[in-house]
Amino acid sequence: MRLRYRFLTSAAVFALLAVIPLIAIGQSGEYELSHPRFIEVWERNDLPIQEGQVSRTWTWGPGANTPLMDEPYAEADDGLRTVIYTDKSRMELPVGAVPPDSEWFITQGLLATELMTGRLQLGDTIFEQHQASELFVAGDPVNNNSPTYAQMGDLMDRPARLTGEAITELVLSDGSIAEDYHLDAWGVTDAYYIEQTDKNIASVFWAFMNSSGVIYQNGQFTQGDLFSNPFYAIGFPITDAYWGHVTVAGQEQEVLFQCFERRCLTYAPFNDPEWQVESGNIGQHYYDWRYQEIGDPVDDSTPPSADDDEAVSDDSDDAVSDDSDDAVTDDDEISDDSDDAISNDDDVAADDDLFDDADDSGFDDGVSDDDGNGTDPGDECATVSPGESVQRVVDGASPGDEICLEGGTYNEHLRIETDGITIYGGGATFDGTLGTGAPGIWIDADDVIIVGVNIRNYSGISLLDQNTEGSRIGFVDIEGDSMDLIRVINTHDTFIDRVRLMMPEFDEDVNGVLVERSELLRIRGAEIEGGDAAVLATGDFNDGFSNASTLTVEYSEITDSRYAVKLDAVRGARIQHNEIYLNVHGVRAGSILGNAPGARDTTIQGNVLYNNEYGVRLMNSIDYDVLIHSNAINNHRYSVAIATGVDNTTIDVHHNNFNNNSIEGFVSHGSGTLNATSNWWGHESGPDHSDDPNINGSGDEVRGDVFVVPW
Repeated sequence: MRLRYRFLTSAAVFALLAVIPLIAIGQSGEYELSHPRFIEVWERNDLPIQEGQVSRTWTWGPGANTPLMDEPYAEADDGLRTVIYTDKSRMELPVGAVPPDSEWFITQGLLATELMTGRLQLGDTIFEQHQASELFVAGDPVNNNSPTYAQMGDLMDRPARLTGEAITELVLSDGSIAEDYHLDAWGVTDAYYIEQTDKNIASVFWAFMNSSGVIYQNGQFTQGDLFSNPFYAIGFPITDAYWGHVTVAGQEQEVLFQCFERRCLTYAPFNDPEWQVESGNIGQHYYDWRYQEIGDPVDDSTPPSADDDEAVSDDSDDAVSDDSDDAVTDDDEISDDSDDAISNDDDVAADDDLFDDADDSGFDDGVSDDDGNGTDPGDECATVSPGESVQRVVDGASPGDEICLEGGTYNEHLRIETDGITIYGGGATFDGTLGTGAPGIWIDADDVIIVGVNIRNYSGISLLDQNTEGSRIGFVDIEGDSMDLIRVINTHDTFIDRVRLMMPEFDEDVNGVLVERSELLRIRGAEIEGGDAAVLATGDFNDGFSNASTLTVEYSEITDSRYAVKLDAVRGARIQHNEIYLNVHGVRAGSILGNAPGARDTTIQGNVLYNNEYGVRLMNSIDYDVLIHSNAINNHRYSVAIATGVDNTTIDVHHNNFNNNSIEGFVSHGSGTLNATSNWWGHESGPDHSDDPNINGSGDEVRGDVFVVPW
C-alpha cells in the first residue's frame, strides 16, 4: 500500500493539536510584571506586538497572570525563589551570583519537562514525584483530541529520526503512530540534530528559533533576532515533531507539534505566515497543574543526588543554564521502538494494543500478536481444524467464548447467533465454491469479534453484519465479484479495521462495504480495490436520515472503483486522511434522485485525492452542510463538481491544495455563493476564475458563483 501505517505500542498518544488560534483558551495579563528586569525581558519581543508594530505570536503573553510569587527552591535565599507567571512561561529571578548583564539573569523553568514527567523541581538536584499533567497540550480544554502532557511524556524515549528526512509521522486518535506519506507535501523536515537529547528540531521550528523581526531595545523599536540564543526561551527538544489533527472551535486541521524542555511549539501551515508557528500556553498550564491538579507526592523516594544521571549541573553544555535540571529521562519508561511493530501481508502493521479495551478499537486479544494478524487468543480457546465444522462449535459456544481456527480451508457458510464470542482465524480461509448464495459469514449477534480470516468465492454477500451492536471485524481479507463483500445493515457501533477487499476493476456488480440504516460505523486502515463502490452508504430514500449516521472512513487506500466513497443517504459522515486514486469518482455525496436524503453534515478532510475523473462530486440533495477541508486534490478533470440544485451556501471549501486539475477544474452549478477562500490553486497568482474577471491567475480553473482569493 502506498499509504503505509506503522502502529506502535505507545502508552498513550492522541491526535493532535490545533487550528486558528491554536490556543483556544486565553488569559490577558491581569497583573503588572512588577519587577524591572521582568519588564525588560518582556518588552524585547512582546511590546512590539502590544503596540501594533508587528503581528506574530507572543513570546510571553500580553502581561502577567500572577503577582510576584515566592516558590520553594533549595538553593535560593531563605529557600524561596521569586517568580511570575505569564501565558507562555514563568520568569524567575536568579538564584546565586549571576552577572546582571547575563542573558540568563532572568531564567525560566523547564515547565514542559516537569509537566510531562511529573517531576516537580524544588532545587538543583531535588525533585518531588507527582503524576504527570493530564491537561491538554493545546486546543479546547474539553472534548479535545490533543494529547495531554502525560501522553507526550510517553514519547520522550523514542530515538531520533534521520536528520534531513521529511516528517510524515502522524499521531492517530487511538494513540498509535502512523506513517502518512502525503504529509511530505508540506516540506517540513527534521532539520537540526541535538546530541544532548538525541532529538531533531523540525525545520519550521528551527527557523522560528532563529528568526528576526521588530524588537524593542534601548528604548526604541528596531530590527533584531527574536532570540539572541535560540534555546533561551524554548530549551532543547525532548520529543520529535509529529503531525496530528485536533478540533479547536469546531474545526480540524493538520498541525505539527513538538515539545521542548521549556515549551511546546505548534505549526499550522494554513494559518497566515506570521501565525503558523506558535508557542503554547504552558505558563497557564503549569500553574494550573502545580497549584490545582497535583496532590501529595506519589512516593517518598530519595531525590537524585548530584551524581545521578538525571541531574545536570548548571554549567552543563545544554545552553539552558538556569539553576534547574536539564531534560530528564525516567528509567522506568520503556522505549517504544520498532521491534514492537508487526506487519501483515498487506503491509499494514498491527499494534499490540490495537485489540485492548483501553483502545477505542474495542478489540482485545489478551496477549501480544505474534503473527501480525491479530490472531493470538487466550488460553481457553476452542480449536477447530480444517474438515471440522466451525458452525457446530459456534452453535455450542457461550457468551465470552473464544474459537481458534487452524490454518487451512473451511468449505462452509457460518452464521453467528451467540453474543460475545470471538473467532480468531489465524489466516484460515472460508471458501464458498461448493456453497449456496447465503452469506459466507453472517454476524447475527451482539459484541462479536472476527479476526484474521480470509473469505473467497461466495456467490452472495461475503460477510453480513445485520441487526447487531458492537461488532468488531479486523484483519479480514476478502476477494469476490458478486453483491457486497461486506454488508452492514441496521447495526450500532461496528468497527471494521484493516481489511483488504479485492474486486474486479470498476465492476458494477459488486461493492466493497455497503452500509444501510446503521449508526457509528467506522472503517479504518482498509485497502479496497475495484468494484462499483468501495464504500456505499445507501438505503430506502423514503426512510430519510435513519438510513445511516456517523459513518467514518479513515486512513484507507481506495483505487480502481467507479466510486471510492458514495454517500447516497447518510448523516454525519467523516471521510478523512485517505489516499484515493484512479477511480471515476473520489468522493460522491448526494444522489441524482430528487427524493434522496443525500449527505448531511459531511466532512471531507485531510485526504489525498489524485488521478480520479472527479475528486469530489456533490449531487442533488435535500440538505447538505459539507466541509471540504485540508485535502490535496490533484490531477483530475474536475477537482470539485457541484450539481444544479445544490445550495452553495451550505458548503465550505478551505485550506485545500488544488493543483493540475487542468481540464475542467473547480465547477459549481449550485445556487448562492460558495465560500472557497484560503485554498492553494496551484500557482501563487491564484486560480483562473472564468466568472470573475478580477481573478485571472495561472492556477486551476474555477467556474460558477464561487468566492475565492488569489492564494
